[in-house]
Amino acid sequence: MIGHRIKLLRIRLEEMPEQNIFLYVTKMKGATANKMKMGLSLYRNIADVLDIIKPELNAQMFLSLIWGVPKIIYDIYQMLLFFEDRAPLQLLILTTIHLIHITFLIFAPCIVIERYSVEVDRIQFFLLHRLLDEKDSTIKEEVKEFLKYTERRPFQFKIWRCIPVNIILPLEIMYLSYSTIIVIINFTHLYN
Repeated sequence: MIGHRIKLLRIRLEEMPEQNIFLYVTKMKGATANKMKMGLSLYRNIADVLDIIKPELNAQMFLSLIWGVPKIIYDIYQMLLFFEDRAPLQLLILTTIHLIHITFLIFAPCIVIERYSVEVDRIQFFLLHRLLDEKDSTIKEEVKEFLKYTERRPFQFKIWRCIPVNIILPLEIMYLSYSTIIVIINFTHLYN
């Protein structure tokens, strides 16, 4: 829902960039507003909605990482046992399904939040072009204000301000899992 609203905001800002009028309907009547001020207000409202759900998102992502990463490591080890003929085929199938489920739970928020960041980057890119092309000084000031606000309040997310949730997090988890699997293989002497 948030990603869709950011995308719609970007599309509305990019419509007819030479006009600084934002058309909308309120109380069953057509209304107009300053495009940059209205865009900034909408962006702020969308960011406020994300701030409301951040505590729950923090807890969910933290628990997913704490409980999910060891499960991923264990599932990969179970798969290796199958390939060494130490586990039945049914275990491989169940382990694969479980591994897909856990990785989806951990990686899906990363992809969604990255989509938010991409849309904000596109809005900032549009605002930079608008700033360069605009001749009216009042509109330039409004664009600068909007641009500063998007830079100050980007749609980036960190779990309790420590772990950045972006497209790199799944790669870091995979790297950690593979390193741990190598250590476990060495300790258990899986491959003699």
